[in-house]
Amino acid sequence: MTKDKKDKPYDRYKLQNGLEVVLYSMDEVRAVCIYLGLKAGVSNESANQAGTLHFLEHVILQGPVKYKSESEFIRFGDYIGATYNGMVSNFDTKYWFTCPSSKLEEMINFVSDFLRYPAFREEDIEKTRSVILSEISGASSSAESKYTKKGVALLFGRNSPYSLKGFGKVEVVEKVNRNDLLATYRKYYQPQNIKLVLTGKFDPQEAKFFLSKHFGDWERGKKVVDYPKIEWTYKVHPRIFVYDTLGDHVDFEIFFPHLGFMQRSRKDARIYYLINYLICGNGNARVYKRLRIDLGLVYRAGSGFNVRPYAGVFGIYGDSKVENIEIVLKETYNALKEIAKDGFEEEEFVLARNYLNMRMYADFSGIFNIASDFLDQVIDDKEIYMPEDYEKLTNSITLKEVNEYTFKLLNFKKARLMMFGGKKKIDLKVIRKDFLEFCGY
Repeated sequence: MTKDKKDKPYDRYKLQNGLEVVLYSMDEVRAVCIYLGLKAGVSNESANQAGTLHFLEHVILQGPVKYKSESEFIRFGDYIGATYNGMVSNFDTKYWFTCPSSKLEEMINFVSDFLRYPAFREEDIEKTRSVILSEISGASSSAESKYTKKGVALLFGRNSPYSLKGFGKVEVVEKVNRNDLLATYRKYYQPQNIKLVLTGKFDPQEAKFFLSKHFGDWERGKKVVDYPKIEWTYKVHPRIFVYDTLGDHVDFEIFFPHLGFMQRSRKDARIYYLINYLICGNGNARVYKRLRIDLGLVYRAGSGFNVRPYAGVFGIYGDSKVENIEIVLKETYNALKEIAKDGFEEEEFVLARNYLNMRMYADFSGIFNIASDFLDQVIDDKEIYMPEDYEKLTNSITLKEVNEYTFKLLNFKKARLMMFGGKKKIDLKVIRKDFLEFCGY
């Protein structure tokens, strides 16, 4: 376990079976939140199992063996005022629960039961199959979702596990059975793989006692799961991808290859957050200001990172009327060229750094947000940072560092343009000519 500095306002420790716990007590609230997770997502699964972890998450949330049915389990959750849910991403699995502080032990017992003793009822499994197939259909049938699926496959690789959504593949969901689910549960759901954060109003010693009482006798397994080290090669072709739809509006995205979050230091991550703000991540960002405030060409513009453990991309996005798309793209290219040539100025850098610091304090509020933030740090085996730690780190970053990282990030020769909508009304020859010129070809 990563060691944290002394005199921190939280308690971080492990049960004897390896389950890692973080306690953060907050006297000013009247509720508690448990947020737990493990490093197991669809990218951990083989091609013929992709979607089993997500299926398992649904089955686990249907309740443990002590309840006769899912409805009975839900009724008990209602009795203690609990809300709860879960999700499986490309690279991890998470669950979260909240309830009044007065029901702390009942909720810890509730979480322990569902996590340790899932029922795996055949009738529930069949109902779950139907539910998930409906979920996949709903998330995959729109033109936007088809465009996104195609785009992600182009960015991360058509056959790469990094291109899969958490729910996996339809053909796996259609065939998965009880034995498959049991095998997956036994492989991943072991205490040494679980990270659990408890926030809210509680007595820390009492919470420790309850956690030991309900989780302490869970037998430790032999294997610690981790993010698989998937090799990723960014392929720039096809350099331009357009998904056609009817209409007079176009969404656009310009991507650059980046690092995975396990390949960046904490300081690296803060530098890239600053770069995101400065390029198009805020109202004062260069590209946003030019497209929206100065020229009034777009309603929406932004930027952000899409990262996996060992792969990532940085994207700038926006939308436009079809008749304006050529000028919108040209102005975007011009703004990016200016940044790549001269970097950012001290005044805008200081403003970005201040904003990032202030948002850290503003976002560090509420039992759910704090539990989520802590879990993201703990699940990656990092020291837990409080807002003041992030502020200190951010203030250590120089303009020179930001500009150096920006010059490296904006590799125009590896840029890719993706567009959604209006293909038949767009002059693709002009779009291609302008983009290749921007890329340096």
